[in-house]
Amino acid sequence: MEKKYKYKISVIIPIYNVEEYLEETIQSVIHQTIGFENIQMILVNDGSPDNSEEICLKYKNKYPDNVVYIKQKNAGVSAARNNGFSHAEGEFVNFLDSDDKYSLNAYKVGYEMLTNNNLDMVSYRVFYFDALNKPLYLDFKFKDKTDKIVDLTKNPYYPVYHITSVLIRKELVKNIKFDINLVISEDVKYLSDALVKTKKIGLIASECFYYRKRQSETSAIQTSTKKPTFFWNTPKYCFEHILDLADKYEDMSDYLSFVVAYDLRFRIFNAKTYILNSEDKIKYMESIRHLLKRCDDRIICAQLNVLELKYLKELDYKYRTPIYKNIDVLDGNLTINGNAVCKFNDLTFNIYNLYIENGKLIVNSNLEFCLNNDFDLYYKVNDKYYKFEKNLVRDCENTLFRNDYDYKISCFDAEIDLNGINKIEFYLEINGKKHKIKPSYSNFSKLNNLKNSYFKKDGYVITHDKENIIVNNKKHFLLIRYLFDLFKKKELLPLGLICLYYLTYIFNRKDNWIISDREDEAGDNGEAFIEYIKNNNLKKNVYFGIDKNSKDINRISKIAKIVNFRTIKYYLLYLNSEAVISSHADNYILLPFSKKQIYLNFIVNRRFIFLQHGISIGNLGLQLDKFKKNFDLFITSTNDEYKNLLKYYFYDNDVIKLTGMPRYDKLSGNSIKKEKIILFYPTWRYDIAGPSLPRRQIRPYRNNYVKSEYYEFYNKLLSSEKLLNFLKKKGYKIIYCLHPAFKKQIKDYESNDIIEYVSSINYAEVLKKSSLLVTDYSSISYDFAYLRKPVLYTQFDKEKFYSDHIYFNDIYFDFDKNGFGEVAGSIDETIDYIIEIVNNNCKMSDKYIKRVEKCFKYNDTRNCERVYNEIVKILKAKK
Repeated sequence: MEKKYKYKISVIIPIYNVEEYLEETIQSVIHQTIGFENIQMILVNDGSPDNSEEICLKYKNKYPDNVVYIKQKNAGVSAARNNGFSHAEGEFVNFLDSDDKYSLNAYKVGYEMLTNNNLDMVSYRVFYFDALNKPLYLDFKFKDKTDKIVDLTKNPYYPVYHITSVLIRKELVKNIKFDINLVISEDVKYLSDALVKTKKIGLIASECFYYRKRQSETSAIQTSTKKPTFFWNTPKYCFEHILDLADKYEDMSDYLSFVVAYDLRFRIFNAKTYILNSEDKIKYMESIRHLLKRCDDRIICAQLNVLELKYLKELDYKYRTPIYKNIDVLDGNLTINGNAVCKFNDLTFNIYNLYIENGKLIVNSNLEFCLNNDFDLYYKVNDKYYKFEKNLVRDCENTLFRNDYDYKISCFDAEIDLNGINKIEFYLEINGKKHKIKPSYSNFSKLNNLKNSYFKKDGYVITHDKENIIVNNKKHFLLIRYLFDLFKKKELLPLGLICLYYLTYIFNRKDNWIISDREDEAGDNGEAFIEYIKNNNLKKNVYFGIDKNSKDINRISKIAKIVNFRTIKYYLLYLNSEAVISSHADNYILLPFSKKQIYLNFIVNRRFIFLQHGISIGNLGLQLDKFKKNFDLFITSTNDEYKNLLKYYFYDNDVIKLTGMPRYDKLSGNSIKKEKIILFYPTWRYDIAGPSLPRRQIRPYRNNYVKSEYYEFYNKLLSSEKLLNFLKKKGYKIIYCLHPAFKKQIKDYESNDIIEYVSSINYAEVLKKSSLLVTDYSSISYDFAYLRKPVLYTQFDKEKFYSDHIYFNDIYFDFDKNGFGEVAGSIDETIDYIIEIVNNNCKMSDKYIKRVEKCFKYNDTRNCERVYNEIVKILKAKK
């Protein structure tokens, strides 16, 4: 019989600006175990401006029989894929992006599943690589880790979104085109058009598709959320189309509705609408609500089995009414509007903090799935029920509908007297009936979810049996049992650290202090505080945490013992510390074992003291409140800041203290001598900074930084002949310091006779000698104002900045009413103000001096002393 197809598989690779990754992708195809002779590789150069063409031609020349090279004018990924498909001669087709790759046996296993079972499509398990290393969020489809065939008319909850992870029969899609109106979700629409025809799909768990998550965030999908087409084209041309298909193909209706509803989640709960104006945000919000209304409640509820139950609030958004009124328990199921969500026995409430204090078990918990609710949580001891105190109501994470309806998470606290009890049970009351509910443990809890988890204090031993907390369990050899649990779970890092902790226990002091600033540099409150401790000989076993390659390490080593982060020495010091004190609260400092920390909390007794690295003028509660960080001491510096933190961060006045920042002690005295220096210190921008490296503060260099409005503004400002000629005439120079989030961008700047660009400064020295500060929204203006020196704010992008940096939406500080200087909105206005201030000999006006005096409670050199006394006090109180 004549062979119908020239190749088994045609791999179509659209190419644009990927020379850095392209060869790795091509090599992953060439080395497939199915044999490269069975593969046609179609390279479509979509007008790429880099050297990708050279790479394409190299492989075209090396493999002329099965590599096709096509060059077209830039028209987008959809047009490139359509063009490539027109040259395909394989029985099956794979659309592979030019920075991704496959496991080497993937095509062979996929082809065999397709042909042996007469299937039209298979989809592979997807893993991120590069900036992330974990399964894709859709990995629940592969939870049984077996290859299988799914009939989507009978099992509709297996959504497929990525055309790149799919092998598909060419004949099935010969009349389907990628929609060129779409720059994102074009593959979701394409796959939906294909799946209504075939209705079945093979799921391959044994081989993997590797999806690159770039460190630089420059891929099309990573940048698409910042383009208008993301907000308008995808809902219009993709989601509406898929829901129209659902109306047309009744047997595939559940699957298609699930695909849309699932995708809408990410638009609702990860809303980044800063590029939209207020009117467009409302229109976009209504377009998403319209799509939600086209999705049946039953389908929305069905998703909750594969996602966190906190997403129940999606139904709030749909109906603009709290869903708690429609929650019930029927036949053992939690139901909403009569639709079963899950078995009630599968529900848990979250205990995010659990510890013993003064003979009482302190329980801090929440019910994220019961929003704006009237439910009550009870604990039961000795056959008596006691109601939890519902005393905290926390804002939800940022959502698209955040300002459309007031959504809160109720939090429940209890202090349970441990005397005379041996078991604590928990119940949730719904519609007047109490239903037993299981606790789960997270964040700062001394217990975790392992079977033999335990902790001890004050003669009490606390364990659990999954459903209840047990007091003074009679089990013996608890530590050995717990270590065996860790071994079975293959949690080798915590297992090893716990063993090392006990093996070295008698040799380690238990009252260490670890102090730090940023990971790679000092110069902030941490350094000022440790210097105070040394100068006053207050404590000997104090360490400063800093990277061994930091430029500051020589200076710090003269005043403190050094410990490098992420070393065994650091981990052991942390486990044996009574205090971790830092100007930053990143998890590598606060929770250095990341997700493994929960397994070590039973031996962690450190108190965390947050010194801050600036004044909190916006509402950072979602990042720094009691639920996220659970500080033991939170240092503040101004009267308004202190009040704001007490109001929104859920700590009491035993934790939040108004002492002043340690570094302010260096901003007083006779050493303040003004020189003819203007310090530029603008803050960062979320949309151009990119992500920090995993578990670190360092952010990689970004090529598109120089194309930003931010860079353009300051570049034009500091290139102004009017400004430069004036400064030259007056003998002034500029020090422009990049925000730490942008320090890798220093290569984009070139210093000259008037302007010096730096990636960091000797903080106290530069502030004391500078005569004028030009910033935008940075709280460094407080430091400069503390010196009674003039400040100028440049806020050319105020609306966008406030929209992008969500914590500024609830700002208590008004720059016009409370700021320490004039606010400029343009380059010309900024220049005029600089000229005016310099001509006035850089003196702060009486108007702003009065604001400074009202702002700060303390104006002395005793900030370090007050901080030290508060630390000593809290350590004594919690022993």
